[in-house]
Amino acid sequence: MELYTKDADRRWEYRESVFRAEGYATRTVLDRVLPPPPARIADIGGGSGRWAHWLAKRGHPVALVDVVPAALDEARARDAAAGKVLESIGSFWTIRGASFAGIEPRTGRYPA
Repeated sequence: MELYTKDADRRWEYRESVFRAEGYATRTVLDRVLPPPPARIADIGGGSGRWAHWLAKRGHPVALVDVVPAALDEARARDAAAGKVLESIGSFWTIRGASFAGIEPRTGRYPA
């Protein structure tokens, strides 16, 4: 767990400055393969909520799931600052029984 909590802010700043192309590529792929809003999405391993908030701002109900308490705390703080846009934030145990939109692994498309 220390890997994900030690110097998290500094690592995030470095990641943002170095991996802008990765962010652009991820947004492009998600825009192409996700169904139109409102598709209910689970951001598994969502960390501090970067992608969960991006998806929520596009009209998707998003549940952020992570196992790192510090990441969940940061996600909750960011969500509060953003006006509570996420459907839920919690550990793997808190979303039992929920159903979410999915992407077909073979085609990379949302099943009709």
